[in-house]
Amino acid sequence: MEKGFLQGVNEDIKYKGIVFHIQTEDMGKETALMVSTIFYKGRVVIRDEIDYSNMLSEEVTKEKLGNIMKELHKKMKTELLKGCYDERIKVILPTKESLKNMVEEEMIKFFQKKIIPDLKDGLGIEFSEKDKAELINQIKMLKEDELKERFLSVCKLVFLKIKDRCEPNKYKELVKQWVSNTGK
Repeated sequence: MEKGFLQGVNEDIKYKGIVFHIQTEDMGKETALMVSTIFYKGRVVIRDEIDYSNMLSEEVTKEKLGNIMKELHKKMKTELLKGCYDERIKVILPTKESLKNMVEEEMIKFFQKKIIPDLKDGLGIEFSEKDKAELINQIKMLKEDELKERFLSVCKLVFLKIKDRCEPNKYKELVKQWVSNTGK
């Protein structure tokens, strides 16, 4: 029996509103391991394995290995749905606070890498270091809205800083470009 002797089992399972992927596979007779892994967005939540090296001396059939694989896969699925891995899942899943921080970081990065250069190139407007720092602090203070609302709030904050230095319609055109380029 060589690796790939059995086709692996792959399944998406929804648990507490979150989709997890369970993959169970035979690693081949060299390792004599059947491995089952639960993933969340590519990250390993938990992994379990069965060593079947003690079976190698007897006639190992595709059917026997298939049953081992099915049982291991079923065990992982059952334990996931029973909540056995909840503590591990809490470690893996992003918290509301970490999601807020990610969104905040993305907004600040967008402000620094896109908005500031576009204002300079498109409207001839430059921010002082003090204005940049003040806007970044205001971005950090935005309440936890959806990404689109946060994005529009950043655009509004920027406009309030530059409204005396540009035509509103020209700024609106820049915002439209940002929206169409980012899919916001």
